[in-house]
Amino acid sequence: ENITLVIDQKLIRDDEALGSILMTLFIIILLVVMMLSFQASYGKVNKDVVDPLILLTQEMNMVSMLEFEQTKMVPSDVVEVRDIQRTFLQMKNSLMSFALFAPRDVVVDMLSSGKEAALSVNEQEITVFFSHIDNFEELNQKTSSKKDLLIMLSKYFDVVTDAIADTNGT
Repeated sequence: ENITLVIDQKLIRDDEALGSILMTLFIIILLVVMMLSFQASYGKVNKDVVDPLILLTQEMNMVSMLEFEQTKMVPSDVVEVRDIQRTFLQMKNSLMSFALFAPRDVVVDMLSSGKEAALSVNEQEITVFFSHIDNFEELNQKTSSKKDLLIMLSKYFDVVTDAIADTNGT
């Protein structure tokens, strides 16, 4: 008994080639789907994390120079970023309050020096400006509200403070 087996090598190679093409096509499709998924995730990460942190950094730089503009921050959907934003706004409000009672230049110098404020004394020669407002007591009595008096004094001190600051005074 003789059995003759005929193997069509071309058919086998065609099947292997088709399998290889299908596997390559599957890998390419899988890679494209992964890239699109990554791009969508990256866009969300960019919107929820990167953009808020960039804006927060810009606002921190402004606050470090005691420039207190209206905040443009939108609370992030990411809890940790939102916590950082809230903490920053509390710090900003604290510095705004502190800046009301101390000369801006002094506070900016202190912040930019990087040194912690410390109670100390150093001897130096200074010039002190004293100001007397004629008839202040009468003005105080004639002014209908203490708020109006405060506004007038504030305007006066703004002019005086600017004149002192122009000559590098504090």
